[in-house]
Amino acid sequence: MQSDDQTSRQIELLHLKVKRLLAQNQTDEMIIEELKKMDGIEAHYALLLIDNVNNDKSDKKSFRNSVIMGLFYIVSGLLINLFSYKIALSRYSLFFYVTWGIIAFGIVTVARGFIIYKK
Repeated sequence: MQSDDQTSRQIELLHLKVKRLLAQNQTDEMIIEELKKMDGIEAHYALLLIDNVNNDKSDKKSFRNSVIMGLFYIVSGLLINLFSYKIALSRYSLFFYVTWGIIAFGIVTVARGFIIYKK
């Protein structure tokens, strides 16, 4: 069990190193060479590490975008419902727009964002 923890920690440290190197605007080739030289990592594994770090960045961006868009849809749907109801009341009407579809789409979009985040 301890070796699993140690291996996980080593992988985490490699991910952090790749993230730091990417933040320094180094090319993939430069990162691969550094990982080969300093850590004895093979080229295909170094490329896999780079892809994993880039996918993590992309997932975080997708999460943020999904949550923002989902909240936009939820608030928009609620505002349309509210204003439609107020207009109907002011005109003594019994009919107004109910936009639960937009709200449901917003909830699904937010949920999808959290699923991406948990990946």
